[in-house]
Amino acid sequence: MRTISAMNNKIKHLFIILFCLIIVLILYFVSINNYLLFHSLVEIFGIIIACVIFTIAWNLRDRISNNYILFLGFAFLFVAVTGIIHTLAYKGMNLFTKHPGANLATQMWIAARYMESITLLIAPFFAGRKIRESVIIPAYSIVTAFILLSVFYLNIFPVCFDDSSGLTSFKKISEYLISLIFLFSIFTLLRRKKYFERKILNLLLCAITFKILSELSFTEYTSVYDFINFTGHIFAVISYFFIYAALISTVLTKPFDLIFRDLQNKNTECASEIGFVRAVIDAADVLVVVVDRNARIMLFNKTCEQMSGYTLPELHGRPYWEFFIIHDELEKVKANFKALISGSFPDMNTNYWKMKDGSLRLISWSKTALMDEKNIVEYIVAVGRDITDITNLQSENKNIVSMIAHDMKSPLLSVQLFSNQLIKKWHKLDDAKINEYLTIIHKEGDKLNSLIDEFLEFSLMRHGLIFLDLKPVNPCALINELLSVYSIRAKENNITIKSDCSFDNEIFCDESRLNRVLTNLLDNAIKFSGENTVITIRTHKDKDSLKIEIQDSGIGIADDDVHNIFHPFIRGKQASEKSGYGVGLAYVKTVVEKHNGSISVKSRLGKGTTFTILLPLIENDNNDFVSAGSEPAKTG
Repeated sequence: MRTISAMNNKIKHLFIILFCLIIVLILYFVSINNYLLFHSLVEIFGIIIACVIFTIAWNLRDRISNNYILFLGFAFLFVAVTGIIHTLAYKGMNLFTKHPGANLATQMWIAARYMESITLLIAPFFAGRKIRESVIIPAYSIVTAFILLSVFYLNIFPVCFDDSSGLTSFKKISEYLISLIFLFSIFTLLRRKKYFERKILNLLLCAITFKILSELSFTEYTSVYDFINFTGHIFAVISYFFIYAALISTVLTKPFDLIFRDLQNKNTECASEIGFVRAVIDAADVLVVVVDRNARIMLFNKTCEQMSGYTLPELHGRPYWEFFIIHDELEKVKANFKALISGSFPDMNTNYWKMKDGSLRLISWSKTALMDEKNIVEYIVAVGRDITDITNLQSENKNIVSMIAHDMKSPLLSVQLFSNQLIKKWHKLDDAKINEYLTIIHKEGDKLNSLIDEFLEFSLMRHGLIFLDLKPVNPCALINELLSVYSIRAKENNITIKSDCSFDNEIFCDESRLNRVLTNLLDNAIKFSGENTVITIRTHKDKDSLKIEIQDSGIGIADDDVHNIFHPFIRGKQASEKSGYGVGLAYVKTVVEKHNGSISVKSRLGKGTTFTILLPLIENDNNDFVSAGSEPAKTG
């Protein structure tokens, strides 16, 4: 079917081309026998096309929404007027006896072409915009009246044709300038091509192209009856034919296509604008919530969905505070909403938002209103920013400053004090005293180095820069190696360390990171255990996990502190006099979770503490174990 249709279109186009060639041949023979008749026929054809365009535009001005066609229709009436005078003034018509020769007709031709080219240049800017015939028609009337006055009464219009020398410089320059304007009109049309069907756009482009060819032809003739003049008029006829095909034929045969295309363009523009606004709202890194005057949720952007765990379909039309407001703040929020409905804008406040999983986030809100035509609040738009992390960061920063001042100042003072003693009293001190001072400086330097390492490690952790180097490791062998070092330290404090390891397989893990985890926990166990106490390390398989327990019988952790024990820069009351930034356990938790594991703590004040690490295991074909979600021998 498509092949037959394509063949029919080709045959149709061949007939049209053949018909046009026959018309051109007829016109050529007419021009040979009576050039004046040829010229009149050509000009009348163009005048008729212009008048028909005006007639259609005027009578359908309330139905045609493509204002490009309307603008051309109104303007072409005045192009037709100057064209009629050009035709009647042509040499040989002898109707204007006070203006013999070809100058008057050439002047009117130039005036008409300037008007036509400028019209085609600016017409695309009216596509998709509203125009008023009450402005356009008077404007063109004034321009046309000025042209006629300048030619017939004021005699200020430049001479375009001299009967003795032919075309004047003004006429030739004008033709080139008009051609340039037509050329620019092609670019302005292409910039607004979305308002035109492809067929209409191509026909208009062809019409303007032949306009340019016509103007260039009229720069070379020496007589108004010669062949180049004939060629220029033929190009003009072809140009008007394309305008006819584009505007008149299309508007009359497919009027609803144009109307529906304009409606479709408007709908597309509206949909595009709505889509753009929605995309901006969804992409915004802020919470955007729109509720109606009954506090029912109407809009809920992607950032809200990601943070809260709710989706818009779950919430649409439901009361806002039913989901997000905690009980302690409910009355305050309702009172604030009531004030907003009464028009108390703009408004800013801070309150907690309850997530779907029960967690709380602190949100800073800025609100405004959308009014209806009666200036009554119809919708409230709330834009919020999560300030939980900022608030926590501010608190952490205060702790950082405090801990740096507290923990680093002491060893620095010691280093400074004993180094000054060595400098000032070097010759007075014996070797034993010098060694004592140097040992103290070295010890305090190690303490500073340890503090700096801990802080740098936490900085990497904070920015997600802890990467695991996974390889086969025997956890019991790793623990036994650690105990060979820590048992000596424990004996110095009369502490006993016991090991109970029933897991004798290898797992894929980051050995150095796991070592650091166990080191942190053993350090804490020794640090907070008193003399004659016991620390026990147990390692065994528990269902699908490797379970590591480190239990001490030290001072324990207060109930108020247990919940915050893995938070950075927070140290319990019992640990407040100990060194360190309080980031060790935060680091431990991060590393364990990087292995897809978990860590928990149980403690009783004065009775001791037990840390439990669970590393999920998957047994492979070789009876080895890997951490769940990890791949052997891969850095990640």
